[in-house]
Amino acid sequence: MLKQFLGTDGKTLLALEDDVIFADFTRLQDAVAELPEDWDVLYLGANITDMVSGMKENPPVRYSKHLHRVRRAWMTHAVGYSRKAVESIVGAYPIETYEMYDNWLSEKFLPHNNCFLVNPMVAWQRPGKSDLWGCMTDYSGAFAEGNKIMQNEKISF
Repeated sequence: MLKQFLGTDGKTLLALEDDVIFADFTRLQDAVAELPEDWDVLYLGANITDMVSGMKENPPVRYSKHLHRVRRAWMTHAVGYSRKAVESIVGAYPIETYEMYDNWLSEKFLPHNNCFLVNPMVAWQRPGKSDLWGCMTDYSGAFAEGNKIMQNEKISF
């Protein structure tokens, strides 16, 4: 999909998986208005909990009223990409050797680029059978905990 996007003249890409659920979409407009011109990735929802190693060293940081800067985040069910980010990702992602895209993005791309998460999140992944894991999954708790993490942080803008 990212390679196909590069064949267009689009400036941004919104990638949605088939199991995405949306909350109050009005917050998205506020968040997009607060993005810096040089943004790379915008998560509409993500797993930012401490369930995966690395979060304690790389917590999300408030950027503005509706955005947190993320250096680590998982899940790609609802993500906006700038053209510059897509070009960089397509050129760097080792599709033959790296197992999971969201892990690679979190470990190799987010820490070095201008990546954000809408606060509070506006998109969740619907509970259901995961093709990747081959079992039922429900990340509702991770989204709820992530929103708590962002709401409990001191405002610094």
